[in-house]
Amino acid sequence: MGEKRSRLGTRRRLASLLAAGAGAAALVAAGQGDRAAANSSLERHGGATSNIYLVTVQAGRVTRLTSNRVGEEDKLAYSPSWSPTGRKLVFTETRCHECDSEIHLIDARRPGSNWLADRIGYGFKPAWSPDGKTIAYVGPQGDIFTMSSNGSNNRLVVRGGLANDDPTWSPNGKQLVFTRQVTASRWQIYEVGRDGRDLKRLTSGDAATVNPSWASHARKIAFARQAKSGRWQIYTMNGDDGRLHRLSTGRASDSDPTWSPDASQIAFVREQFPKTAVFVMNADGSSVRRLTRDSLNAIQPAWSPDGLQIAVVGRPSR
Repeated sequence: MGEKRSRLGTRRRLASLLAAGAGAAALVAAGQGDRAAANSSLERHGGATSNIYLVTVQAGRVTRLTSNRVGEEDKLAYSPSWSPTGRKLVFTETRCHECDSEIHLIDARRPGSNWLADRIGYGFKPAWSPDGKTIAYVGPQGDIFTMSSNGSNNRLVVRGGLANDDPTWSPNGKQLVFTRQVTASRWQIYEVGRDGRDLKRLTSGDAATVNPSWASHARKIAFARQAKSGRWQIYTMNGDDGRLHRLSTGRASDSDPTWSPDASQIAFVREQFPKTAVFVMNADGSSVRRLTRDSLNAIQPAWSPDGLQIAVVGRPSR
């Protein structure tokens, strides 16, 4: 039952996000969400569908990488993470309403080519380690595991709280930061060694805090925090002293930050109701520009190692 609840909760959150333009962070913090409303949305629209797209950072040119098609069943590709070489992506695929969520590898250079052939496990939110040898992921019960990049050697890293999410590697690959659900409506960011030791909480307060992303060249973490207005705002945190710096202006709801390889820029999701789009800004919050076009509802950006492309999860806008 725990696996089924986790799987259906993820499906409902992703379906609502892509169909209604709700903020990525808001859906994570909402947990399982309202079952009746989500089921009603799926009944109106049929199965939920999403694909992974590659978007060039300079020109905004879009290439669809996966090949899920609209139908009566859910077909969702989501949570992309690049290998350090930039040749492959690991992602989660859900193929039907009741199907287990699978972790797959895909060749980033060959869109649509045998894209579901390499299943390496079951779970959510896979994240490739900096050395390319290990993938962290969220298991069906909400615990965080690691496995070898071929799917072998599964190891439990951390369990606890109501659920755990968003594992992200430190630059040296020795630690993970992740989001933990500590109450029904509150999430906080934690750090743990890759061996499961030295667990510590990095954020505090009553505000929900999600979507951590560790900068490649510094002990600095970007994340999204919910303001009293209800909007999500992007912050950075110094991992050594915990000092916070807000990057969002407060005029929009921003979430899902991810650093560029040189840590000079951050890609993120902005709500533009009823749609979502991926934007890019400098690491200090300046020079904000839209990356994805109005024709695509886009979430979950992941920057390629060469800095030239960003993988996003999306579906065409209605």
